[in-house]
Amino acid sequence: MRILSPDGNKVLAKGKYSGVGNGDREHYRFNKPGSAYPDGAIALIEMESGAIRHFNIKDTAKRTER
Repeated sequence: MRILSPDGNKVLAKGKYSGVGNGDREHYRFNKPGSAYPDGAIALIEMESGAIRHFNIKDTAKRTER
């Protein structure tokens, strides 16, 4: 899992897998809190199958996005 700049051209952080918890969700840890990244940053997820998923993080200060 990586966090990309809003334009998708720069990797801002790489998350470290920390296991499954809270509602059977996978967790990743980063060196900075979410609010340290720019609003509109992109979460890029590489699946074990090789598929790539991404989504825009509208407000990085929020704990969850829905």
